Amino acid sequence: MAFLCRKAKKLTGSLVSRQRNYATLAAALFLCGAAGPLYAQSLNPVNTGASLTTLSFGWNAGGSPFIIALSTAADFSVTSASGPLAAAVTTYVNLDQNELYYFRVKRAIDADTAYAANQLSSATYAAAPTGIYFESANFASDSAYSAQIGIGWLVAGNPEWTGYPLEYSKDPGLAGAAVFQEPYPPVSLGGLDANTTYYLRVRAANLLNVPSAPTGISSTATLALALSSLDGS
Repeated sequence: MAFLCRKAKKLTGSLVSRQRNYATLAAALFLCGAAGPLYAQSLNPVNTGASLTTLSFGWNAGGSPFIIALSTAADFSVTSASGPLAAAVTTYVNLDQNELYYFRVKRAIDADTAYAANQLSSATYAAAPTGIYFESANFASDSAYSAQIGIGWLVAGNPEWTGYPLEYSKDPGLAGAAVFQEPYPPVSLGGLDANTTYYLRVRAANLLNVPSAPTGISSTATLALALSSLDGS
């Protein structure tokens, strides 16, 4: 193709003296104009920012306009937003919190096959939980090392697939805290010492395991072991 394009330019300068090359010239010019770009450009898109409801992307400039699309489906069968763009940056707003999104971009002159090398996924953040509370009905103490507590928190609009890293410790400052990834609250936390005060706080984690800010530290005491009846009954 490149050879034909060069030949077309050479033939143009000597068109009068080489009329016999009309057919070759016409074919070469047609092919040069119709073929479009000889390769699809790698734009190296990256996620440049995220929040609860926004995602930002950037990519290599040059070759605008670009065609972009955002979707919650990996195959882009459902498109949240799409369209042409002159700049090499974009920000999507009013997205769902803690949702996985797929982004793709290509130059307008490239075929759709160029998307395969120019797409990525990213996720909006999960909201920080608030309002830790305890459920006394789920407190129990069966032995010195098998007490449990019932605990919950306000999810601040997070979807049900959100994870919650729960920290707990006997230390008021959470020194040496154990961390468990808990599901949607309320939950039961077991394996605790009986008749012991525990300090707890919780965060939310999005689908890429990026944590939110934590709640404040709350505390509660596990139940003491029940004493056997003196009369043996």
